[in-house]
Amino acid sequence: MSWLNPVRCLLFATSLFAIASALAQPTRTLAAAIDYHPDTFETQLAQLKASGVVQVVVRLTELPTLANWQAMLDTLGKSELEWRFCLAGLPRTHGWVALPERYRLRGTEQGVYSLQIVGAEQTLLAVSPHDQPMLRTLMPLTLSDGRAVLALGDTAESVLLLYPRLADALPDLWEGWDRYRDALCALLLERKPSGKFRGWLVETGWDAQSAAAFPDTERFRAEWLGFLKLRYGELTELERAWDLSASLNRYEQAAMLIPLWHGERGLPYLVSPDGKQKPLEVEPRNSRFWDDYHAFLGERWRTLLKGLRQTLLSFTPDVEFQVVQPMPDPTDLPTPEALRDPLVPAGYSLPATLRSEWRPFLVIESARARCSLVVLEWIGDSVERASLMQDLAREMGIPLVVWRVKTDPSATLTHEVWQALQ
Repeated sequence: MSWLNPVRCLLFATSLFAIASALAQPTRTLAAAIDYHPDTFETQLAQLKASGVVQVVVRLTELPTLANWQAMLDTLGKSELEWRFCLAGLPRTHGWVALPERYRLRGTEQGVYSLQIVGAEQTLLAVSPHDQPMLRTLMPLTLSDGRAVLALGDTAESVLLLYPRLADALPDLWEGWDRYRDALCALLLERKPSGKFRGWLVETGWDAQSAAAFPDTERFRAEWLGFLKLRYGELTELERAWDLSASLNRYEQAAMLIPLWHGERGLPYLVSPDGKQKPLEVEPRNSRFWDDYHAFLGERWRTLLKGLRQTLLSFTPDVEFQVVQPMPDPTDLPTPEALRDPLVPAGYSLPATLRSEWRPFLVIESARARCSLVVLEWIGDSVERASLMQDLAREMGIPLVVWRVKTDPSATLTHEVWQALQ
């Protein structure tokens, strides 16, 4: 029976290894995230390492210059920390926003209106009787610093709906994406991350406003047009699907239209922002316009993410690629289902402003889909409260918890705090 002793020794060693791995697991699944600032980056890393951090996420709110890229990789290599990059500055583009429930004014007898829409240089103004959704007036307005004064006369029995063209209204999935990807590849061709580099995080996602925004670039129109032609082989099929009140002569006309309704609010029309087409009346409940548009955005978004993943992993194989989506504001309109799942490993970024909603959100999301990570905003909370959130995340099966640390001195991660979190 002498063979039992080696077996017992092996089992004992295996058990010790398992125990050690379990004890070390929180450290390997816990990270701190900081924004990259060239002037303070080395100091920030040294402070985190002194606090006991062993894994750091470097958020790139914009791509660095080649010189800063080289210096950053040198600093990370010397730090002996495990690290990831987070692409937090993906490009965004202008777009006409169709959210009539958000941008509306009650008519007045005086009919003088002071408009203020942050980020808007232009807007479409639609006037309708307040008791009947009918397009009485549609006009373009130019704003200065997001402001304009408008005199319409007596409109006491009317409602004014605004459809602004906002800066940074939605992710730029067209020209801006190509420029960003090419610039990132240029840096990687010069020098690739190595050593203890563990992977890529990509901050991207949708909310009610970005999902209701329509770019006006030629590239967008061309791809939207191609999508419509592929989905509807005959123009009459599109007309029926969108429930148009009049016939179209070309697909190009359909690609120029934006809706004046969203959900159950607004006016039942499709219009061209440039005013070159006559408004087309529809029955919103029978129109598939919004379904088609969200399917188009979702398809384009997932295709680009898949391509970015393939590109980055060709430079840095055997590391992780994960998408970080913003936590939806529970007081806002829901994100369309077609834009919720990027179809790659994904998690969520949870802002401190919605802290009271973190727990119910994580519970609901963990039941809906597997979450690969969660980024929590650190604002100097008590260790007990922070630990409760970590424990909840792990109970939900979330393998990586990242605390995002800002430069505010009142929210510093001290050695004592980090040791307690581990």
